[in-house]
Amino acid sequence: MRRGYGAGARRPPARRLLGLRQPALVTVLRAGACLTALAAVTAAAGCGGNSLDTRRVESRLRVGITHRGIDVGAVQCPRKVDAKQGETFTCTATDRAGTSEKVTVRQLDDKGNVRCSTAVLQGNLCRS
Repeated sequence: MRRGYGAGARRPPARRLLGLRQPALVTVLRAGACLTALAAVTAAAGCGGNSLDTRRVESRLRVGITHRGIDVGAVQCPRKVDAKQGETFTCTATDRAGTSEKVTVRQLDDKGNVRCSTAVLQGNLCRS
């Protein structure tokens, strides 16, 4: 028969449950806390480098092309793009009829400001 820890029952200390002495338990808990903190810092840093929010670029492109009177079906940009002034990358915009057009996106700075252009449509297509 198993013993439960219901209401009123006393639970043994954590160190006895794990079979560790107190200094060893403290070391295990500290190591766990350090690993958790390290994982949070790595996630916040994005594994190094400054990345451009390409989903935001897609959204701005969708709005800009729609303002030109084109019924946009989808806009796709690369997921991982480093934010660097002067760098370019290519997105693909597709209308509801299935016609695709390549869109050149040029980074104006490393803060997410971009200029989007195609061979067909003139002017900046990335609208905020």
